[in-house]
Amino acid sequence: TSVAATSTGADAEQEQQQQQQSNRMATIVIEHLIQASDVAHTMQHWHVYRKWNERLFDEMYQTYLNGRSEVDPSVNWYEGEI
Repeated sequence: TSVAATSTGADAEQEQQQQQQSNRMATIVIEHLIQASDVAHTMQHWHVYRKWNERLFDEMYQTYLNGRSEVDPSVNWYEGEI
């Protein structure tokens, strides 16, 4: 039984290592997708950029007005856009 228990423990450890490796790989893929979308947004048409930028500002401003954020986005909004 001790050989079987050792084998089961080793199998569980190997499975855990494989799961951690899989999680790392998934995290890397997600990080790359976020980076790609961050860069790609600068390549959209101006009217699309303005529409989504305005929606983002409105959402952040409402969050500020509702007390869910301490930062007023209207203070430095344009400096962050350049």
